[in-house]
Amino acid sequence: MRYATDFAMNNLEQIRVNQVLKSIPPRSSILDLGCGDGYIMEEFRKNGHQVEGIEIAENAIKKARKKGFTVYDLSLTEKWTRTLKRRYDVVFGGEIIEHIFDTDQFLQEIRKVLKPRGALILTTPNIASLARRILLLLGMSPLIEVTSRDYDAGHIRYFTRTTLKKLLEENGYEVLRAG
Repeated sequence: MRYATDFAMNNLEQIRVNQVLKSIPPRSSILDLGCGDGYIMEEFRKNGHQVEGIEIAENAIKKARKKGFTVYDLSLTEKWTRTLKRRYDVVFGGEIIEHIFDTDQFLQEIRKVLKPRGALILTTPNIASLARRILLLLGMSPLIEVTSRDYDAGHIRYFTRTTLKKLLEENGYEVLRAG
């Protein structure tokens, strides 16, 4: 079963979270999409932010709620914003957009819960990263799924900085920074 064990941040994830934290104004309200067991929400909370999450894995939801977080049991592939009663300063989607079939609907739903002048922060693997290019040159898999087995991550979309920026702009977002 997916998410049977607790999430733990490795060094690269900690670097990613620290970069995200630098982009968030003090005391922001944050919605974490695909929040897992709340391990990143804990980092947001430690830094003075008020944070809620959305997750679909039942055992992860229980663990996040046990940590004191409000977590909505919602599928991000549907019109999920109807359930939420508030707007957020920041919506964080960490390693989630690559799992979404209808990315236009997903991005439009996010707009509904962002406050005016709110920020969407997305992270996703870059299919054109140097490490993946080197793996290809060496004749190795660039760490992308080629099956739909349970142990694969379930990525159905792959992005470069350019393609993600274009998708965001097509959906009415102004891209301020691409790291």
